Formats: sequence, structure tokens, C-alpha cells
Amino acid sequence: MNKLIQFTKELNEYAKNNLNNEIIPKEDLIRAIYYMNNIFIESEEDILIFLSALNLCNAYIKQNKNNISYSFKKGITTIIKIANNYQFDNLKIYTTSDNGNLYLFQLGYIQFSFHDEKKVEINSHYYKKLIWDGVKKQSCAKTIFDKIINHKIFKQALTFEGENIYNKSCELISNYKNNKISFEDIINYYL
Repeated sequence: MNKLIQFTKELNEYAKNNLNNEIIPKEDLIRAIYYMNNIFIESEEDILIFLSALNLCNAYIKQNKNNISYSFKKGITTIIKIANNYQFDNLKIYTTSDNGNLYLFQLGYIQFSFHDEKKVEINSHYYKKLIWDGVKKQSCAKTIFDKIINHKIFKQALTFEGENIYNKSCELISNYKNNKISFEDIINYYL
């Protein structure tokens, strides 16, 4: 079993055993939004980072409905369109109509699900009938995202400009903490 697949198994086991709803600070939302808008996706590791960032945004808005809009869900369309141009062997995507469209993504052993009104065409390479595993990833979205971006196999992720995305996101968080940029400005720029 390759390292990524083993890691997704460990993440899913963590999520199964997590019973607490984590509070997501603004800094984590900022980092997730930065990743979604700047990661250059060319590997399954990049897909996992993106899906975990999208999951964190989804969990955050349920805790703080007035802070951001649902515009981050454009990421569902983005990730499917990008994946459609590659042949990722361990990615599966399924959609069903359930109060809009429910998109279910599975990479290795971990699944993420998102509702969205938009209908996106999925490459037949990925389109597989999936059944939700019942493991709620939003309750531990912060830890899942942190475990992914801090793991050594994900530390090489890059921005579109070829810079280390983790380091660039740290710069943005530092600027936010030092009041060089406001939360509202970040949200308005990226969402």
C-alpha cells in the first residue's frame, strides 16, 4: 500500500473515532481558503489537500454563518474540472440528487461529501457509484486539514507560481495576525 493510501486510512480511522465538534478559528479558514485558491493541482496529494480545505470551509460556515458566504463551493466545480484533465488512479467521484446535488469524493480510504446546486460533468474514469461511509469529516475538519498540510508527503505542494504553498500561507496568516490585512479583505479577495 503506498504512503498516500495508508495515510488516508489513518485519517479515516481518526475521523471514525472523533466524537467532538472542533471549533475552527479564522486563521484556519484563511489558510484553507488560501490553499483552495492557490494550490497547483497535479497529484493525488494535491487533490486531498484541496478536498480537506473545502471540507474545513464547509464546517466553518456551519459554525459561523455570518462570516462568509457559500461561494467557496465553487471549489467543487474547480476540483472536478481539474481532475477531469488527469488520470488519478485512486480518486472516485459520485453525484446524486439529494436536496440539490450531493457530490461524494473518495480518495483512498477517505470520503468527503458536499452539497451544491451546480451540476458538473464527471469524467467516466472517476465516476463510480459510492455509498457514504457514515464518517463525519466536518466534526474534525481542522485536525484533518492540519494533519494533511503538516505531513511530510504534502510539504512539497506548490502555488501556481511555483512557490511552497505552506510557506506562502504562513505569510498570509502572519500578515493577518499583525493587522496588515483584515479578515474581511482576505474573504473579499479570495471568495
